[in-house]
Amino acid sequence: MTDIEDALDNRFERIAAALTTGLRPRIAAPETELVAEIDLPLSTYMREKARGAGPRVFTIGRRNYILLRDWQAWLEARAATETPKDAADELYRAGTIKAKRRVAGAAGSRNDG
Repeated sequence: MTDIEDALDNRFERIAAALTTGLRPRIAAPETELVAEIDLPLSTYMREKARGAGPRVFTIGRRNYILLRDWQAWLEARAATETPKDAADELYRAGTIKAKRRVAGAAGSRNDG
């Protein structure tokens, strides 16, 4: 074998070892990727970030990244402090949804038939 063939064999062995033993887990990801992963509208995330209520972000080059542990902590904090009623009230105040109307035939309505 030549030196080039030896080098290639060693390289392929290292790659195979990495694939069979598992790659190192990610510790950070681009913020847009994380936002898309949970199907959160980017505008909602950017509004939270502008208010200072988003997760900690750092920049490498032109991309913003978030440590996955910070992302997880931010999501858990949001889940712990927000109830479904709080979310609906916020959407109503923002004009995104309208107030619920009374359904005809509901308990206590005068239209009994």
